[in-house]
Amino acid sequence: MRQIDDAWRRITSWLQHHAPDSYAALRAGASSSAITAVDHALHLQIPADLRAL
Repeated sequence: MRQIDDAWRRITSWLQHHAPDSYAALRAGASSSAITAVDHALHLQIPADLRAL
């Protein structure tokens, strides 16, 4: 998951410098508890790499 974290940092850094309006429009991701609730509601398990995003 470190690769995902590194890639996300590069993407957000680029947006911050080259597309500040898009960067400002980013919102926080879903909380761990919200993802778990979706897992339970849909009777599945969201893969770890997708959770990280």
